[in-house]
Amino acid sequence: MNYLKTIFISIISMTFLFSSAMAADDIDWLVSHEAVTESGPGTPIVGKRWSMGTIKNDLMFNIHLDAAPDMLMGNWYGDIRSTERFYIKTFLLDTAGKKYNLKLNDIKAYGPDAEYGVWKKGAATTSIQALRFDFTREEILALKPFKSLVVNYGPFESPNDTTDIIFDLTNYTQRLAELDASIKNAGGDAFLLTDEDINNMPINDLPAVHKNKWIDGVADISSELSVPFSELMKLSINQITEKVEAKKDANREAVKAAKRAEHQAIYDQKPDWKDLNVCPKPDVSECRNIGRMGYEKDNMFNKEYDYGKIIGVVWRSEGSIVHIYGGRIDYDLDPEIVRAKSAKYYYVLENDKGYLELRSAKNILLR
Repeated sequence: MNYLKTIFISIISMTFLFSSAMAADDIDWLVSHEAVTESGPGTPIVGKRWSMGTIKNDLMFNIHLDAAPDMLMGNWYGDIRSTERFYIKTFLLDTAGKKYNLKLNDIKAYGPDAEYGVWKKGAATTSIQALRFDFTREEILALKPFKSLVVNYGPFESPNDTTDIIFDLTNYTQRLAELDASIKNAGGDAFLLTDEDINNMPINDLPAVHKNKWIDGVADISSELSVPFSELMKLSINQITEKVEAKKDANREAVKAAKRAEHQAIYDQKPDWKDLNVCPKPDVSECRNIGRMGYEKDNMFNKEYDYGKIIGVVWRSEGSIVHIYGGRIDYDLDPEIVRAKSAKYYYVLENDKGYLELRSAKNILLR
């Protein structure tokens, strides 16, 4: 689409009754259709242009569709024209007078007195100045419910000296219907579709201008999903997207399941501390503390940390497992195995949630 925009941005044949109308009275929305030539009358035709515009206080607001002669490429855009270089902000008013911001995307100055999308300094060299902006089909349709379009206008020489110029939208919907009918009669149905229309229509039913964009992608997806190309072409873009996302979700879940199995294999190495309990055993003094509470004290913050009731005592040799903890599949973190640095006795403690853990018998406080 931008291919056409690049071509037409250099064709500044100020169309749509501009030069004569600017000196005339205000004009409500009007529709026009014309051929776009390479460099003026008598030169080869390079495209078609449909326009709809309105004039108020010598300011013109236009909506355009530029399309290739075969109607297989094209794009919507808009422009605002004046007899001087200018800056603008745009708003919409509903029937209750409530004001809404209208964001014009990729707005740029163009023409002899503009460079890189901004106005040049110095004296103006032409009597017609324009700002161009992207205007999607969705944005064009979004104007229909509103009562007025407000352009806050400031001259290039004194941009803070602004004026609100109000364009009536009463006849906008009717004129847009006329514009659409003209485009449709020329085989331009594809340009009347919104993104929502395109994404929900079976690809086989899309106009060629949209359908051709998806053929290579659908072929790749067909291979990835192992679904016949012909079957995918019967689906909408949204339906295919759902299938792709479902496949991705299944792949992600398979990876998580494998990782969960790896983590479980690590946790399965953890001994059953109750089975290893050496108590009662007369020569193990730690067994006398069964039933007592184990805790630690943080003297710096004057806090105590309870670990639970002592339910057993185990002997751990150097290098044997003492703790296995952690592990987060979402962050690709494996559980950590803590091993005994030296052989000694450990208390088996059970907290109020039934969780068992080992604490060195020499380091824990009792009560």
